[in-house]
Amino acid sequence: MKDYSAYIDRYFPAPNGCVNMVTTVWADMFNHNIIFNSVTELMTQLRMSMNKVEDPQEGDMILINHGIWHVGLVIGKGQMLHTDDTGRVIVERYDGWQWKNHIRGYYRWTLR
Repeated sequence: MKDYSAYIDRYFPAPNGCVNMVTTVWADMFNHNIIFNSVTELMTQLRMSMNKVEDPQEGDMILINHGIWHVGLVIGKGQMLHTDDTGRVIVERYDGWQWKNHIRGYYRWTLR
């Protein structure tokens, strides 16, 4: 598992903090140099360059809908890196009660 500690507690302000966080981590740690300005742009990119997978692995994106669209990044052992309501980057379990019923898919960058 990679070291994500440099991202924890950083702020990526709303309205697109989660998207900006994912693209920053992808660029820094996985050499995926892509930019999305909104979740809408990200959804378009999903159809073009990402594959939906059933077996999430480190570096995969998690698409969540809990009233609004949200994304996180799988970091391993059932955990994701994502932004909270304030835009602060946190680590939480994606397979726990808060998120598991809101997950709409796991996506892997096809150029990996």
